[in-house]
Amino acid sequence: MIFCTIVTSENELQQIAELSRQNHLSQITEKEKSSEGFVTWHYTYDL
Repeated sequence: MIFCTIVTSENELQQIAELSRQNHLSQITEKEKSSEGFVTWHYTYDL
């Protein structure tokens, strides 16, 4: 089940940016890419 909501704070935006960085295809192993997927969009909190 997927749960979606609106971001309500700057802290949440920072957390999203950090998770994106950690899961970017340049940061994970080939095994993780094939089994769990990855993020291709690189962005910063400033967006």
